[in-house]
Formats: sequence, structure tokens, C-alpha cells
Amino acid sequence: MNRIDEAKVFIRTVLGYVPGVTTTPELRKRIETADLPACYVLTQQGLWSHDSTETPGHLRTFRIECLVNPLPSDLAEVNERLVDSIIEGIVAAFHTHQTFGDGCLVHLDEIEDSGLLLLDHGTTYYGFTMDIPIFIR
Repeated sequence: MNRIDEAKVFIRTVLGYVPGVTTTPELRKRIETADLPACYVLTQQGLWSHDSTETPGHLRTFRIECLVNPLPSDLAEVNERLVDSIIEGIVAAFHTHQTFGDGCLVHLDEIEDSGLLLLDHGTTYYGFTMDIPIFIR
């Protein structure tokens, strides 16, 4: 398994500790309502360099895309509270699980989230995205 795939497995594992997250599928697939909230992990941009010890590696961003509930839903407030709770849970989980493998490190001070979004996957869902930067050796 390559290091990027190892990072994605690590992220999915951490997401499994987050209250409110039901599934973390490896691949995008048709989502059944019973599987929600579901979080996907997508590879994003990377910046190749080295760390302070001159060890080569790269700072890679991974996007978590979380689908909470499909529209139409009259429960926009409930969905927003659930999104907020899951976002806080994810950040707390990464504070507990910040490293993996041989010196790979989550950059906690650079995590960004979108807040509540409407995400289209053939069906429109309440959800959010979160970008997690990880230095990979």
C-alpha cells in the first residue's frame, strides 16, 4: 500500500471514532439513507518538500466530504446542528490521533471546514467538506 492510501485508511479509521458518523466507505457509491451520515476521503493537492530533518516527503491535503441527510427535509436546523457536531467531533478525534506510520503528522492548525453545504450526488444532501493537511514521509 502506498503512503497516500495509508493516510486515507488512517483518516477513515479516525472518522470511525466520531459520534454521529455512521459509515466511511472506501469508494463513492450510491448512498442508502441508513448509511448516513457518511464520510468519504478524497485525495487533494500536495506540496512536495522535506521536513526539518531534511527527510523528503510532502504535505498532502485530504478532503472529507460528509453527507448527512438528503433533501427535501424540513429539518434544516436539525441538519445544521448535526453538521456542527460532526465537525467538532472530527477535529477532536484528530487532536487525539495526530500521527500515524513513520512520522506522518496531521497539521491541526491548518484544518478547514466548509460549514453546512448542499452537496449534489444525483440526490442533494445536507453536508459539509473538511480539508485535512497531513505531512507524509
